[in-house]
Amino acid sequence: MVEDILEVKVKDLADRSRSFKVGNIIYLTGDIAIARDQTHKRLRKTSFFIKDIVGLPVYHCGPIAIKKRGRFRFLGAGPTTSKRMEKYIEQMILKYHTPVFIGKGGFDEVGRATLKKYGAFYCEFTGGASAYAIAKIVRVLKIFFEDLGTSEALWVVSVKDFGPLLVTQDSEGNDYRLKMHQTAIENIDRMLRKYGL
Repeated sequence: MVEDILEVKVKDLADRSRSFKVGNIIYLTGDIAIARDQTHKRLRKTSFFIKDIVGLPVYHCGPIAIKKRGRFRFLGAGPTTSKRMEKYIEQMILKYHTPVFIGKGGFDEVGRATLKKYGAFYCEFTGGASAYAIAKIVRVLKIFFEDLGTSEALWVVSVKDFGPLLVTQDSEGNDYRLKMHQTAIENIDRMLRKYGL
């Protein structure tokens, strides 16, 4: 089910978001936003506009960061469960033109429908690969909502070859996990029939 491996520049995502299909593997280069629950909640409630995240991918992550000599350095940046942010993604797409969400676990039916409606998609970053994610972050550009703490703040970072990111939900409503689940059930049924069980 895994198809193309693609090197993608963030600046090209807006024009290409509908072209990515489940099974594609992507490596992103450019700027991305990092946010989790409290940032999404605040962005929904606040009337101000953060132009720095317009058109950027949103990575669902609660990084561990320290500040040394006035600069932040990440100690951990593994993905967090995206389902918790599902209720916020429509507003993110409408207000900030988010082309892709990155995290782990994907969205449920509401999220899949939202991605399809607006032509966005979802990628999974390998859980437990925090050190690997850090190695792909070139530099921290900005931090917003620092009062929430480093794990809940909104970050803008520059990444190079950020991935591998597996497209698991695309703009056509396809879901990689559901397809794999269905394939597994069919294979189990076939094996049970083969051995008369």
